[in-house]
Amino acid sequence: MQERVNIFKYAEFDVDALCQLASNLCGGKSCSCNPDQIPKSGSFNWVVDVSFHDGIEWVLRSPRKGDEIVSDDTNLSLLASEAATLKYIRAHSDIPVPEIFAYQASADNDLGIPYILMSKAAGSPLQPSWLSSGTPESCITEEQRAKILFQLGEITWKLSRLRFSQAGSLFEENDEVNVKTCLSRGLLADKRDIAEDIPRGPFDTETDYYEAHVAAFLEHVKYLPLAHHCFFAPIPARSDYDDRTDYLAAVDHWNNFATVKSKIDSSYNKTDYVVAGEALLNLLAEWTSRLSGYFANEDKNRF
Repeated sequence: MQERVNIFKYAEFDVDALCQLASNLCGGKSCSCNPDQIPKSGSFNWVVDVSFHDGIEWVLRSPRKGDEIVSDDTNLSLLASEAATLKYIRAHSDIPVPEIFAYQASADNDLGIPYILMSKAAGSPLQPSWLSSGTPESCITEEQRAKILFQLGEITWKLSRLRFSQAGSLFEENDEVNVKTCLSRGLLADKRDIAEDIPRGPFDTETDYYEAHVAAFLEHVKYLPLAHHCFFAPIPARSDYDDRTDYLAAVDHWNNFATVKSKIDSSYNKTDYVVAGEALLNLLAEWTSRLSGYFANEDKNRF
């Protein structure tokens, strides 16, 4: 079996078509896409760099196939909604987000894959500096941490000012952005996206939104496999052990205990989660009535 070229680690696509598209969108500037680069990848997407000869860099982003978290069809919907959302934020705020130059939520195009072609964000990942690895070079000062947190708070506040009359996800149609099916992780993760009896929105009230998430929770418990740690039993905590080796041994024992006789997906274990879900439904009426009172004097765009 012939080994894939590095750039095709996750999917094969037409590199020449990508370069032609990028060149056309950037006023005919010459560009390239290094076939030896290894795509960077997260849980849902992989990306490769596109470089112009004047130093400008763009990014091609595409969903990973065979995702264990959501189906391929849902990944395409997420791509379309994310592109529409980024375009809306860029047009209606000063929040620094990548510029979307083109996107296709299907593989029926010249590149042969669904994709977003966008500008490359400047900077470097925060995590290596935020979580010190023990070397002074990897640390940031408390003053820098405070500045970053302030900036994140400011961005969150600005996002909260972008209001809509319904709760859901943004999609673009005929150059207009509309609120449609809600792609909240709670309605999609761990194959909840394929469950048929979960309300998908858009939602008119807070009650509808939260009840849909509880419905997704209950549907998952009843009909889908539970994740490994969805089990009512004490989980070893690192703080309870002086020695890391003892802690890891306790974790191994816990994993073995939870796995034997399929305890996680047993009716006994699932019943506890059903009871928890029903209790959440009973609490929702009180919670949402308070929210409705808060929004009573707000304009119609409450979400």
